[in-house]
Amino acid sequence: MMRTKTILQNVFLLLACIIRVSASRESGASSLDADASAAPDNTVDTEFHKEARIPESTSAKIAQQDTELDDDEEADDEDEYDNEYENEEDDQDDHDGDSFFEADQNEQNPRVIQRRGYKTNTNAGFLVDFHQDLKCSDFHHTASPIHDDATWVFMRSVYNAIVGPSNSTLPNDDLYGSGWSVPVYVGHHPFMGRGVFAQQFIAQGTPIWRNKYTARFTQGWQFRNFLLTLPRQLSCDVLIWSYVIQLDSGVQACTDLDAGSFVNQALREGEANTGLEFAPNAHLSATATKDIVPGEQLIAEYGDFSYPSGWYNLGLSQWW
Repeated sequence: MMRTKTILQNVFLLLACIIRVSASRESGASSLDADASAAPDNTVDTEFHKEARIPESTSAKIAQQDTELDDDEEADDEDEYDNEYENEEDDQDDHDGDSFFEADQNEQNPRVIQRRGYKTNTNAGFLVDFHQDLKCSDFHHTASPIHDDATWVFMRSVYNAIVGPSNSTLPNDDLYGSGWSVPVYVGHHPFMGRGVFAQQFIAQGTPIWRNKYTARFTQGWQFRNFLLTLPRQLSCDVLIWSYVIQLDSGVQACTDLDAGSFVNQALREGEANTGLEFAPNAHLSATATKDIVPGEQLIAEYGDFSYPSGWYNLGLSQWW
């Protein structure tokens, strides 16, 4: 009888220990969950990224091209960067289709982005440095994608998140749409790359486009953060598309976040069939300067609006 009582006591003690360990584990897990939810997030605008993620179609295209280029990138790293960065090569973050850079708070700028092992960051780097760090030359031998509406909306959302709603030059109530007022389509020209073509006859003097969706940057750090936040191939596109305008208030870097960015430059004098001019409110508009037939490419003269030396004023070029 005494032996049976002792066995029962041991059984109850064992059950009590099991219950105590189980409760301890559940309490520890809850504590970890609470700590994780309270930890600060170092990514750029977490809430924004929940709402504005890169479209799957664009992400897949960029990820596929980045994968094909990975083998070549490793061989070039040692020669491409300064000696002070060579030991950090294994720790560099990948700038692929879905990756964003870590951000730290800074007294000078609201968002400072820095990649270890690279020359460019929020407060430093010329356009040529970005072209080098992003390895944009890797895309010279690949077919350039024609971006869909979702990609344009994504880029507009990134711009708004960087400069803030009060400084944004995009419509506050509508991120969807286009600045085109005539039917056009984007296609590939045999030697000019992507271009904009008329879908129907456009008579001379017809208004065809306005910069409704042009992102404008008044500070160099804003433009750098835009390049640092976008996926790599989109950043390289922005380097191709962007231009500087000069206003009474100063210079601004501009990027047309619609198919206006695909309008090509005239190669010969008199070839342009569109003309651009500024309105008093700094809005840029384009008009057909000739009759344009269906299928004809729309050509502009960049000198009508671009102010190249303005990159120097923004700290993005070392040349005046």
